[in-house]
Amino acid sequence: RSVQQVLQGFGYKWMGPIAAGAFATIVRAQNTQTGTQVAVKTFDALKCATGKEAEEAERELHVLELLAPGDHAHIANLLEAHESVAGKHAMLVYCGGGSLHSHLAKLQKKHRVMVESDAAMVTCVFFFF
Repeated sequence: RSVQQVLQGFGYKWMGPIAAGAFATIVRAQNTQTGTQVAVKTFDALKCATGKEAEEAERELHVLELLAPGDHAHIANLLEAHESVAGKHAMLVYCGGGSLHSHLAKLQKKHRVMVESDAAMVTCVFFFF
């Protein structure tokens, strides 16, 4: 089954690729009922079956679950998760402005830093978990 078919089974319409890594891909999708756009990170079932990749995928999903209650413009919080024969799928808040990493890189290019209140909100999550 294609990514489009898998997403369709979960109630999402595939809108295009965002990024690809060693064991996961990220695509943009739209919830067919609400129209909400999401980023879907799919951990490939074959590449994440065993070993280091499987551990990293599980750890990342766990961190996404811990961060899910948060709400920040540059953090793609977990909305829901699904599993299929293709892999594990994390439906994330779509950050049209880019990731926290890209936001920080843009600030650095301008010789600026994140304001204290934003930095506190991003980092406080890690102290509670």
